[in-house]
Amino acid sequence: MESEELLRHVLFQDPSHQEALFQLSLLYTHTNRTQDARTVAHRATHNCSSPPTLCARFHAHYGDLMNDMHNTEAAAQSYQLAVELEPTLTHAHVNLGAIYHTRGDYGRAWRHYLAAHGQEPSNPLLLENMEKLRRAQHLQPPAGLPHCLNMAVSPPQP
Repeated sequence: MESEELLRHVLFQDPSHQEALFQLSLLYTHTNRTQDARTVAHRATHNCSSPPTLCARFHAHYGDLMNDMHNTEAAAQSYQLAVELEPTLTHAHVNLGAIYHTRGDYGRAWRHYLAAHGQEPSNPLLLENMEKLRRAQHLQPPAGLPHCLNMAVSPPQP
């Protein structure tokens, strides 16, 4: 594969080249070489210091890989590092919110869903997750959120 050869050549010249590591891990992910993707991503996240935006994307990518393995603890840690480095990283906020949501930690789930909503207010997955969380808590939707969250909740029938 020509792309892989090029990236490996760059990494041979500079083993800590962050963008090449990131692209190689993505390439492995998209070609179903998940173990290779995790190995490269793990190495890169532990050595990533700058630029913060790239490191945040790396941590979010590693979080995705861990989440796919159902290792939600490691995924949550990676997503948390990602949003600390790049608070506007919607994808990491949505996934972190989903992890907290499934754990029943609704306060943290809302915090991350609302942070994501501030960045991408029409994100369909985010809106769906927020609606599910609202229903799980039997809450009336807050004012100012999209219409799918402002549907009237019928009072319980006697």
